[in-house]
Amino acid sequence: MSFESPYLLAGLLAVPLVLLFGLWRTRPQVCAVPSLRIWGRLAERNPPVRELRRPAFHASLILQAVAAAFLVVGLAGPYARVPSARPRALFLLLDDSASLAARDGTGRTRWDLAREAVRDLVAQADAGDRIVLATGHSGSGPGRRYDGPPSGVQAHLDSLVPSGCGEEAVVRAARLLAAECGTGPGRMLRVVSDHAAPDVAAAVKPAGGRIRTVGEAVRNTGIVAFSGEPAATGRLDVFLSCLGPAGGEAEVELSDSPDGTSWRRLEVLRIPLDRRGEGALVRGIEPGADSRLLRARLTAPDALEADDIARLVRVDEGAQAVCHVARPGPLVKALQSIPGLRVEIRTAAPGRPVPFRSGPRLQVFDGVVPERLPEGAWVVLSNPPAPVGPFEVEEDGPAAVEAWRMAPPLTDHVDLPAIAVRRAKRCRLADGFGGAVRVILESRDRGPLLAWWDRAGGGVVYVGFDLAWRGDPGADATAWSRDPGFPIFWKNVADAALGGAPPSGGWMGHRTCAPAGRWGAEVGARRAREGGGAFDGSVPAGPSGVAAHVPGVVYVEGAGGRVPSAAFNLFDATETACPSGGGAEGDRLPPATEEFRPRSLAGVCAAAAGILLAAAWGLAARSR
Repeated sequence: MSFESPYLLAGLLAVPLVLLFGLWRTRPQVCAVPSLRIWGRLAERNPPVRELRRPAFHASLILQAVAAAFLVVGLAGPYARVPSARPRALFLLLDDSASLAARDGTGRTRWDLAREAVRDLVAQADAGDRIVLATGHSGSGPGRRYDGPPSGVQAHLDSLVPSGCGEEAVVRAARLLAAECGTGPGRMLRVVSDHAAPDVAAAVKPAGGRIRTVGEAVRNTGIVAFSGEPAATGRLDVFLSCLGPAGGEAEVELSDSPDGTSWRRLEVLRIPLDRRGEGALVRGIEPGADSRLLRARLTAPDALEADDIARLVRVDEGAQAVCHVARPGPLVKALQSIPGLRVEIRTAAPGRPVPFRSGPRLQVFDGVVPERLPEGAWVVLSNPPAPVGPFEVEEDGPAAVEAWRMAPPLTDHVDLPAIAVRRAKRCRLADGFGGAVRVILESRDRGPLLAWWDRAGGGVVYVGFDLAWRGDPGADATAWSRDPGFPIFWKNVADAALGGAPPSGGWMGHRTCAPAGRWGAEVGARRAREGGGAFDGSVPAGPSGVAAHVPGVVYVEGAGGRVPSAAFNLFDATETACPSGGGAEGDRLPPATEEFRPRSLAGVCAAAAGILLAAAWGLAARSR
């Protein structure tokens, strides 16, 4: 037992005074008097003699002394340290990238297996433990992070769907969670994923975290490039590139549609795959006169549906860019610095495609960008002329846009996490090459974001993250094209960047890697003339040795509903393997440790003193 104010224990010295007052008694004098008259005056002349006498057993006196001692001890603030179970903290990072939608041999998706692994870990926790559950997409939307008791984890898991975030987002979330977790007692950090990424493992290592892998190795076939070019009147040359099992065959169904709701089957293409699992095909087709959309879809189901569908959209006026306005910020000022920029403000219902040719036009600003753009509206940017010179805007705060997307609508999913700029650090415009100008948006958490503005053709021909750009904007502008990790999304991008212009009335599709096939050879020849090196027409690998999938184009169209686009999720389109060596070993929560918490005893002392005083007064009254 300890005391908050031990110096007050000096008050215990008052207890002997209580005893002294109790033992100080009056002893009367014995006097013989001859008459009653004198006896009546005796008390005035001879007062009683007070002296200390031998103490006698007096229960009331003892109780009063003990009560006084309890009061003094209570004033000193006594407390005792009692053992108590220390609440534990379990930090979980759930990988919600698009590869989690892959199905294994049992028919279950890796997403289901990952959520089951999270439930197993949470089941070890007690009611008083803290559970922190985050996803790779936690920083891009509310409600993606859970922090509370174990009882609420199940409901939160049921509300989550794979966001399609990339590995960079998972690494960033792992670093933030590791910094929050630390290495204190009773704390554990686990990442639940379908593969043990080295960067994620390095991010959680300072906090003692590990990766728990789920799923088994699967084989997958996917569409990696789909584009079209007008040929004869009413005809279209379609280019398709696929990846899959070596020596196999990819069967692709081509359909067209005037509005994207009803589809008309045109042709079924069979693309042979070589020993590397790559295959490409150019075929001339004749879509309907009213067709606005073309769809390429693999006919055979496989492990991952996210790369089984790609689309082409007819372009009437060249390339455009669409941005979703969240709040005014640096980007608005950057757009205001571009003379002659035409801005159309439109709206779109939540969960519906971006309005490209249809939908109400709220306002049109030709050459002047307003100070404030309506929050939640979709803004179409077109006809940006060549800027007078480079500009740079330095400002902290939220960015003006939530997401950039190429028009026309290529997916119904509105939120593209891989190209969402939440906290823009700065915006600047730098001169590019071949008649193109690049706009660089530097985000604190997502790296540089590039937009290529085509001077010759008029319009934004590319918007996306530059995974390979790591230098000064004035450096060699062809460096991005030589890095195999930099994906080129559009054939029009390559043409515009090398001096061409996107054709009016053409078809715009998607390309997940560097150009391949017929256009790959053409671009390679141009690049060689420009001094950028030869290009062999092959599909290069991404930064981690796998193919990079395009955001905003591929999406799941299966029985489980729509899953967000792949959005720069890097995974092997041929074989998504689940390496061994994660498992459940070592995933036991640390035992609950005891800690000693102070518990005040002042109330006990006060109650005891009150009881003793009441007893003492009762005995004193009874003895009279």
